Amino acid sequence: MPGSHQAERVADALRGGALVRDRVFDSLLPDELRKPSARFWSPVAVAVLAARWLAAGGGRRILDVGSGAGKFCTIGALVTRSTFVGIEHRPHLVDRARRLAARLGVADRVEFVHGGLDDVEPTDYDALYLFNPFEENALTHDEWLDDSIALSVAKYHDDVGAMEGALERLDLGARVVTYEGFGGLLPDGFALVRSAVVHGGPLQLWRKARAVGAESRGQGERGSAPSGRDGAARA
Repeated sequence: MPGSHQAERVADALRGGALVRDRVFDSLLPDELRKPSARFWSPVAVAVLAARWLAAGGGRRILDVGSGAGKFCTIGALVTRSTFVGIEHRPHLVDRARRLAARLGVADRVEFVHGGLDDVEPTDYDALYLFNPFEENALTHDEWLDDSIALSVAKYHDDVGAMEGALERLDLGARVVTYEGFGGLLPDGFALVRSAVVHGGPLQLWRKARAVGAESRGQGERGSAPSGRDGAARA
């Protein structure tokens, strides 16, 4: 793994507004995590734009659901002044993400928590980032990142449903960025603010504009199987 000088160069470039190539950023990850990065974790360009959208809308404390190796949270802390919290169900990825934050000098504004949606309260945050965080549950075994956790289609549907419920509880004005969706529907009270196609995928910024009942859902399309390209351990 490259030394501290490489991490300093990457951090300085991102703070200065430069767009670092993914292969350069991913060189800061352990060897075994570099190859799956392109499939499971946010491209640098996506992370930069998503973090800026959320911060510009007043997001001071941002939750990344399925934070993986910490790519989104650490990049977000480098390009904004917001605080980022990542929730991740693989303990070894939580450890790696914490190490990455320390190497990039953002450990004071980035926190990684081991667990799932039951272990955080989304309403404690101004904004959420969702990079199709549950899809790995519905992939075939040979597409999984590893065998360290239990994955299943049933868990996929449970997690998507729990995420829909969490979005309904968010305060008015809360913002959510989705990249390649999250497998479910945003409540009707959410309005699309901005959208772009980045790295071939849809990046969308949503704002909760009004409160609605749990029965009112209508943003996006919920299907029986995920349509994005990444899995549960996202960042």
